[in-house]
Amino acid sequence: MCMFANDAKKPIALDIHEFVFHKLRLTENEVVSIQLELTKRRFYVKVREESKHKISQIKSINSGMYSFPYEDKTMTTIKVMEANGLGIRWVRVLYLPEEVENRVIQEALNACGEVLLVRDELWSNQYRYKVKNGIRNMKIELKRHIPSYIDVLGHQAVTLYEEQPRTCALCHSVEHFRSECPLRRRTSIPNPLEQVPGSYRSYAGAARGGEGPHTKDTERGEQAADRAGRPCGSR
Repeated sequence: MCMFANDAKKPIALDIHEFVFHKLRLTENEVVSIQLELTKRRFYVKVREESKHKISQIKSINSGMYSFPYEDKTMTTIKVMEANGLGIRWVRVLYLPEEVENRVIQEALNACGEVLLVRDELWSNQYRYKVKNGIRNMKIELKRHIPSYIDVLGHQAVTLYEEQPRTCALCHSVEHFRSECPLRRRTSIPNPLEQVPGSYRSYAGAARGGEGPHTKDTERGEQAADRAGRPCGSR
C-alpha cells in the first residue's frame, strides 16, 4: 500500500503507473493489480507470489519513504508499506430478496471489512428488461475472508469474489463442503446455489415467502459456486 499525505495533491492514474515502474521497479510481469483509493490518498499494488520478496526490499529503502513525481514535474513524498488485510475486492452477494436493504447487507459484512461502495447489478443489454437482477455488488476493503454463505435477516445469501476460499454451507469450514459436513445429518437447509445468474426461476426467492432456487442435491451447490459466471451488468 502507498499512502499520500492528507494535504498532498491528488495524482492521476498515469502518475501512479509510472511511479510503480520507475520508482518501485516492478515490471508488468510482476504486478497483478493496481487499485486506486484516491479519496483516501492511497493506492494498492499487488505483486505475484514469486515477486513478493521484492516488497521487503522496497520497504527497506529510506524506511519506505519515496519521492512521487507528478506529471507537472512537482513532487511529494509517499509512504510504502504492506497492507494490513486482503486488499480491495468486488464481492457479489446473491439470493437475497429485493426487500433486504443494502445497508443491512453492509452491516452483515462489516466484521469482514469496510464496505466502500454498493451497486445493484442489472441484466445486460442482451435482455429485454434492463432492471436489477437481485445481485448486489459490494466493493470491500477486506480484513478477513467472507464465508461462502452468510445469514442476513434470516435469509441465506451466497457471496462470491476472486480468491475466496470456498466454505461449508453448514459450519463455514474450509476443510470440507456440506456433503461431507458432520452436521449434515442433524441439519437440513435449502441450497441457494442450485442455479446461478442467467438461469433464474425466481428473483432470489423474490418474496422469499415464495419459491427459492432450492434443491435436495447438496453436492451441486458448491460446484455451482465455481461456475457462478460473470456479472450480467452493473451501474
